[in-house]
Amino acid sequence: MLNKAVKDFVIILAITGLLFFNLSVWHVLAINIILFVFYILRIAPGGYLTLIKFFNFTAKGFRVKILGSFASVMMLGAIAGAFLVFYKLTPLVICASFLLNGLLFSFLKIWAGRSANKKIIEFEDANLLVIDEMPSPIMGVVFFLALSAYGFYLLWHSRTGVVVLSPWQVINENYLYVYLLATFVLGILIFSNLKAKTILFLLFILTLLAHSYLPLTHELIYGADGWRHIASEQRILNGEPLVAVSLSDEPINFLHKIDLGRFSYSQFWSLSVILSQIFNVSLLKINVWIVPLLWALVFPILLFEFGRLIGLNKKEALFLSWLGLLPFAWQAGGSFSLPVNFGFLWWFLLALLTLKSFENGRREQFYVLIGAGIALFFGYSLYFLLFWLGFVIAMIIRLGLKGGLRKFLLAPIAILGIFFIPILELVSRYSFFDSNINIFGQIKQAIGNITGWYLATGPRTHDISAGNIILNQTPSYAFVSNALTTSRFWLVVAMLAIFAVALVGLLASFAQKQTIRVWVALMSASIFGGYIVSRYFLSGEQILSRRLDNVFALFLLALAAIGAQWLYNKYLVRIKYRQLLLASTILIFSLIGTAAYSLGPDTQTVSTNEYQAMQSVWEKQKDAERYCVIADTYPLLVLEAISAKKIIGGGFPINEYFAQPERMEIYAKMLEEPSVVQWKKAEYLTKADMCFLVVPKEKLIINDFVERYFKKFKIFGNIIVWEYIY
Repeated sequence: MLNKAVKDFVIILAITGLLFFNLSVWHVLAINIILFVFYILRIAPGGYLTLIKFFNFTAKGFRVKILGSFASVMMLGAIAGAFLVFYKLTPLVICASFLLNGLLFSFLKIWAGRSANKKIIEFEDANLLVIDEMPSPIMGVVFFLALSAYGFYLLWHSRTGVVVLSPWQVINENYLYVYLLATFVLGILIFSNLKAKTILFLLFILTLLAHSYLPLTHELIYGADGWRHIASEQRILNGEPLVAVSLSDEPINFLHKIDLGRFSYSQFWSLSVILSQIFNVSLLKINVWIVPLLWALVFPILLFEFGRLIGLNKKEALFLSWLGLLPFAWQAGGSFSLPVNFGFLWWFLLALLTLKSFENGRREQFYVLIGAGIALFFGYSLYFLLFWLGFVIAMIIRLGLKGGLRKFLLAPIAILGIFFIPILELVSRYSFFDSNINIFGQIKQAIGNITGWYLATGPRTHDISAGNIILNQTPSYAFVSNALTTSRFWLVVAMLAIFAVALVGLLASFAQKQTIRVWVALMSASIFGGYIVSRYFLSGEQILSRRLDNVFALFLLALAAIGAQWLYNKYLVRIKYRQLLLASTILIFSLIGTAAYSLGPDTQTVSTNEYQAMQSVWEKQKDAERYCVIADTYPLLVLEAISAKKIIGGGFPINEYFAQPERMEIYAKMLEEPSVVQWKKAEYLTKADMCFLVVPKEKLIINDFVERYFKKFKIFGNIIVWEYIY
């Protein structure tokens, strides 16, 4: 055993040493790729042996090898993130992260290899429901693959570089119906005689197709936050110190002073920078594809394993995995490469391990979970908190929910869980009580948001940020109608049915004695209650609760699956036309999922012209000490990314709420009536020697003052860059 440990150490040391010299001196792409692949193959056994030996995952499942490899990559990001928080990422630090992570997984491989196997609990899969009248599943697979290939083709040919407010403004109208048909066909194939690993592979393809509707349809990225993360990653890549996430001159309290954002984002930033350097790919491309690829590869497996743990048979668990395409929160979440979505996958795996510890208590499980929970401190803060909430609830369930204690513990645990997030937000002063709040109005608001009523009676003219779990409440300016959303009241009925079945699942889980289902019920109550309390009965930034959508969707579908299973076993198992009912259910959920898919996200892009204009501005200003750029918010975020955070907000003051009222006022007045007065105001606020106005030419009013400076304009398509030297 000692010889194996020494051999592993020597091999990992050799890989990291070669990687250091290649990153620092040789810069040969092929060597980077070979070393990275060999490294993952070398350390991944430590991950999947831990899952098999300590957490009773099935040894013959290829999906376990994927999860083991995923765990090794995520821990690499966490270790590098720890270095980043306290120092920076140099080639030496990156290779030190590789070395430490390699040693950790080598230790896990030896530790798990020496541990005795314990009996793995096998789930009963009797009476699996199969559609016997189905035509050859092979033909169904071929048809599905053809539809998927055509879907990718339609997305790629919808690609644009202009400003859009929703991807559906540019996506070929036929794509939605191709996607609907592919979703339905795969739903039917789940209940054929195909093996689970085949269905999971097909789910990978369909999930990747679903989440490609953002990466494939624009030359840049959707949304604002991605540019901010690219800006920070570019600073890391340049070896520069990070800029504090909070730009307030006077932090509100201790939590603000220590800059928790840096901890929350360190894992995501570090892994993005490492992959960019290893594969010589731009940070823009990394931030376009990292989450869609990881989500497609890992999320269907996680949902399948979760389904098995909560007592579903293989077909039901595969169906739950297929339902991962249903909620808008996941459709968007798996498409945006943001730390909150990236961290959700890591938390979900650790939540599964927490549930696995119920099967047979082992000290090794406790040690692994404690170590992973500590490492989560360098991941997304919300999931660090949720992991420990789930871990504590699991410990209480294992120790206390026996005999007469059961009925006395459930209610207090649920109440404490419900107020866990709201109390944290109040203590951190990211939320506060509003004495003028209308309680009945907020209850109405919550019901209208979550059921889709406001969507059905709208769409509204303004954006709605709360309650976008299954359905996105698309504002009218970004709404693109189709055959499924011309009339939307049927979606309200569907939502009410889903919540009714989930309520049955919640009551059934509390009533039953399975510890795993009790945990799911308590966590569900905590998430649902905490979300409602914070989002609708507190005011402020709600920095934790407004990022709970992914977790809300998970527990909603889990309870709905438990409720549907209970209703089926009690009332439907003996009905004559079960297979027709099943096919109808698949069709209905395909329609709901596709309709939800077409409702968003409602988020803006920048154009390639704006990107080129900001590159030009940076070339002019990169040697300046102070900066002045008057422009709209989105182009300035691009400039922040291009300049690696040297120019934030165009150089204008930013308050504690990340707002810039002075810049916005100057920009608006420059569009209405350009004059030297606005330039002087900009000079006073920024103290810069020169200033730039970046604006679409159709928005700029051409008066005598503008014509006098026309020769100083640079034009990039429809974008004007006006340089003014004081």
